[in-house]
Amino acid sequence: ARVSTVCAENGYNVVEVTQSILQDLFAMIMIVDISGATAPLSEVSDKLTALGDSLNLKIHVMHEDIFNSNSPKVVLSADGHALYFSRSAIPFLRGVEPSQWQSSHTYYKHIGLYAYRSDVLRKITALPQGILERCESLEQLRWLENGYRIRTAVTMTESLAIDTPQDLQAAVDYMLGRTK
Repeated sequence: ARVSTVCAENGYNVVEVTQSILQDLFAMIMIVDISGATAPLSEVSDKLTALGDSLNLKIHVMHEDIFNSNSPKVVLSADGHALYFSRSAIPFLRGVEPSQWQSSHTYYKHIGLYAYRSDVLRKITALPQGILERCESLEQLRWLENGYRIRTAVTMTESLAIDTPQDLQAAVDYMLGRTK
């Protein structure tokens, strides 16, 4: 579950909880995966130190099913900023059979590592939920709808998303060294 969801369900202030966890981290990193040029997390964080009100995301190239709605995708601008997040395979490749999309285009996956400066965190948690976030159930869209820029960095580091009972079992297996 997301921190914001757990806080809301239990009556905690998400800003206070996150601040105590993150201790005024300086940037926001979200993770997506791309095959090819990637950097270790330490190199990525070095690039995110002077962002001002920008947010940052770490991304990973998708090697798994791009049509899995439990794996949020992101499309990027030429300078590496997030343009849109979706649970659908984006972009749509017109004129290409869906079975060929993944071999015809690099798809990026949001893998969920965040870091924010505390003042930016206070601002983004005060924003109202927008129509895009309600449609996709992805909080990053709230930030984009309100004019925030989200800078991305590519990593080969993958995270374990736990959205289904099967994901939980895969995480347990991984932690116990039972991966295939």
